[in-house]
Amino acid sequence: HHQQQAVVSTQSTGDDKVLNDILKVKRNRPGQRARQEQWKELYGTKARHIIKERTGKTSSDKQPERSHRKKPNRDEIAPQEIMKKLKEEEKLKKEKQREEHPSWLAKRQQASLSSRIDAFAGKKTTFSDDDD
Repeated sequence: HHQQQAVVSTQSTGDDKVLNDILKVKRNRPGQRARQEQWKELYGTKARHIIKERTGKTSSDKQPERSHRKKPNRDEIAPQEIMKKLKEEEKLKKEKQREEHPSWLAKRQQASLSSRIDAFAGKKTTFSDDDD
C-alpha cells in the first residue's frame, strides 16, 4: 500500500486560504472570561454580560416561582373518598388478572395436565451385586 501525501503548490494564491484553513490545528474553545473579554472589545458597554452585571438580573430571575401543591392530610380526606379509591384499585387488579398473557395461561394448563398423570405403575427392577 502506498502512502498518499498531500502536494502543496505555492503558485496558487486563491487556494492558500483554503489550504491554511484545512491545515490549521483545531484549538479548544476559549474560557468564559476570555470570551467575555472578546465581547467587551467588540461590543463595549453593550455586551450582554456587562448589561446583566449592571441590572443585576440573572437567567433564574426570568423563571416564575413554582407553586407547590400541598398533599391533603389523611385526616382531611373523607372516608368515602378512601373507600372509592380502594374499590377502584380492586377493579384494576381484577382487570389485570383477566388480561393475563396467553403464555401464562398455557403454562397453567400444562401444569394442571401434568398433575393428572397417573403415578408410575410399572415394576421396580433392582440389580444386586451378589455372585449367584
